[in-house]
Amino acid sequence: MSHWAWDEFAEIAGGSWAIEPTGPALDFVGVSIDTRSLQPGQVFFAFVGEQCDGHAFLPAAQKHRAAACVVTHPDRVPEGFTLPTLVVKDPQDALTRLASAWRDRIRAKVIVITGSNGKTTTCRLMHGVCSAAGTSFVSPKSFNNALGVPITLLNTPIDADTLVAEVGMSTPGEIGARTGLLRPDISIITSIGRAHLQALGSVDQIAREKAQIIVAAPSEAVGVIPSGIELLDAALAEDGHLVRRVPMELDLLTNDARGNRFSIQGQVFEVPIPGAHNAYNAALCVLAGRVLGYDDETIRTGLARATPPAMRFERVQIETAGDPIVIINDAYNANPDSMRAALATFVSFDAPARRVVVLGEMLEMGDSGPAEHQSLAEHAAGLPTLDRLVLLGAGFASVRCDDDRVEIIPDSSDAGIASVAKSLKSGDTVLIKGSRGVRMERLIDKLSQLHANGRSETKNETRSHA
Repeated sequence: MSHWAWDEFAEIAGGSWAIEPTGPALDFVGVSIDTRSLQPGQVFFAFVGEQCDGHAFLPAAQKHRAAACVVTHPDRVPEGFTLPTLVVKDPQDALTRLASAWRDRIRAKVIVITGSNGKTTTCRLMHGVCSAAGTSFVSPKSFNNALGVPITLLNTPIDADTLVAEVGMSTPGEIGARTGLLRPDISIITSIGRAHLQALGSVDQIAREKAQIIVAAPSEAVGVIPSGIELLDAALAEDGHLVRRVPMELDLLTNDARGNRFSIQGQVFEVPIPGAHNAYNAALCVLAGRVLGYDDETIRTGLARATPPAMRFERVQIETAGDPIVIINDAYNANPDSMRAALATFVSFDAPARRVVVLGEMLEMGDSGPAEHQSLAEHAAGLPTLDRLVLLGAGFASVRCDDDRVEIIPDSSDAGIASVAKSLKSGDTVLIKGSRGVRMERLIDKLSQLHANGRSETKNETRSHA
C-alpha cells in the first residue's frame, strides 16, 4: 500500500472533486473498471461505453468498498453517494497519466512482452521465473491494449520486485506508446507473423511495429528475441540496445503432451506446456532471467511452476454415453502461424479414436484473407493423421479442398456451432482454434448441453497425461 495525496492524485488525473475526500491522502491499492472484480480500496473508473454506462455501477462500487470513484458525468452520481468522486473529461487519459506517475513510484524491474504469437503464454512463463526469485505481478488475462496496460501498471504493488506486462497492438504506433508508458528494463519479442495484416499491410510493417518495444525502451534496456527473423533483425539494425538472441536451432530434447525439455548454452530446462514453439518461448525467459541476474536453478524452478493461461491447449473432457469426447481448447486466438503451430502440436498427441480438427476463421487478415484461409486449409488437409477437418466461418467460404475428410461450414453462428457439436462422436479427440471474435469455445458449451447427463472436466493438457 502507498499513500497518494488526494490533491496530487486529482492534479495528475486532470480532474476536480465533485465529492471532496476527507483526510490528507489516499491509501492506494490499485484501480478497477468493473465492480464485479473490484477489490476493497481500489479506485473505480466509471467508463461510458456503447453497451454500458459505468455511472450506473457507482452504488456497487460503494458497496464493494471502493476508495474513490472517477466519473465524467457528475449529474449521474446518485443522491446520497458518499465516496470521494473525481470528475475528469477523459477517463482513458486520466488512467494513462496516473499510470505514468505510478511507474515512477514502483521499484519493480519491468519486463514487457510482445509478438504475433505466444505473448500471453510467455508472460505466464516469465512470471513463473520471476516469482521463483521474488514477488512478481503479471498482466491479468491479456490486458495488453490502451486500457489494459495502464490498469496493469496501476495495479502493480509498489513493493513488487518485478512486473511482467503484455503489450499488444492493432494499429501502427501503439507499441511505441505503450513501451513509453511502461519504460521497460527488458523487452521480449516472441515472434513475427501474419497477424493484424488488415491494419498494418505487410509482415515487414508488423516487424517494424513490434521492434518498437525495444527501440522505444530506455537506452539501458535489454532486448531478448529469437534468432533468424530477418525482418526483425532489419528493423533493429540501426538500434543501439543490447539484444540477446535465442538460437534458431534450439536443442529440443523431448517434446510431448507433458511439455518440453530443451538445452540452451549447455544447460537443460523443462517447461510443462506442450508444443515446440513453447520451448522457444521458455528459452526467451531463460535469457531474460539471466539478464535479471537469476541463477539457472531459480529459472528452472520458475519454469516448472508456470501455468498456461486459459484456452491455450486446455484439455476439456465431455462425458458421453460411451467414451468421452476430449477437446483440446486452444480457442483464445489465431493467425496463420499460430494455427500451424497448434496443428503440429495436436498431431503429436495420442488419440484413442478419431482425431478431429475444428478451425474457426482468422479475422483481421485484410486482402490476404482468402489466400491465407486457402493455404491453411491445404496445410491442414495435408496432415495424414487427421480423420476429420471442419472449417468454420465466412473466411473459409471461398476455400476449395477436394478431400472427403474436409467439411466447410461458412456459418459460424450458434447454429453452425450446433451442427458441428452434433457431428462429433464418443471417443473423438478434437482440437478447436480460431480468432477471438469467433468464440470457438462455444462448441464446448454446446457439447455439454448435448451430453447433459455426463459432466465436463477442464484440465491443462500438460496435467492430463501424467
